[in-house]
Amino acid sequence: MSDSDDSCTQPTPTDTLRRHEDYYLPGGDLHLLVGRTCFRIHSFFFLRESLYWKNRLAGLASTGMIHERPGFDENTALHIEGVEAEDFAHFLQVFYNPRYDAYNTSLGNWETILRLATKWECPRIREIAVDHIDKLPGVGDVQKVKIYRDNQVSQSLIIPLYIALARRSDSLERAEFQYLDSEDLYYIVTAREMLRAPTPEGGARLASPCLQSRTETGSLQLFMERLRRKFKL
Repeated sequence: MSDSDDSCTQPTPTDTLRRHEDYYLPGGDLHLLVGRTCFRIHSFFFLRESLYWKNRLAGLASTGMIHERPGFDENTALHIEGVEAEDFAHFLQVFYNPRYDAYNTSLGNWETILRLATKWECPRIREIAVDHIDKLPGVGDVQKVKIYRDNQVSQSLIIPLYIALARRSDSLERAEFQYLDSEDLYYIVTAREMLRAPTPEGGARLASPCLQSRTETGSLQLFMERLRRKFKL
């Protein structure tokens, strides 16, 4: 293996490792190996924000003296499985953002951040990611439904998207169906039926009869309550 500063020592001489150009930090106390890329970062952020990493690092700290525990130096770097180095770097951007007042990254990167924050139990990072996804220009409601459902975002944030799609004058486009599962489609179609059902003279708008058999489920009850309150059905 090369002895240059661009590689870090590991017991696999056939694989050349490299130090990440942005996140191999001189003051870092935690060494992580993602694929063949070495990261050296501050454990403080993981201990503060992630229940998963707090438990993992606490378990390692109990195995010996601080200078002997895994992750303390390059030779004992902790492996992160199932994550690409590029994605991990995007996740770290939340902690090492060069600007204090704003984050500037793409929808795809925010999806990655949300996915890893969900994987590693980082509730505040999840909130940051969802907030930015919600405000990104050009991101449609159907895309948001897909992203939020894939990452177990609260139903309270998905329901308003169902309502917005129900209120939309145009039907769903063919390309949008690929983002939605059967439950999403059921809620959206049901809401559209409710909003477009005929009303008797002087009376309130009538809900579709097909709703009656589904009102027992908690998620639909919540959906119906919000829908009724918003549109005064």
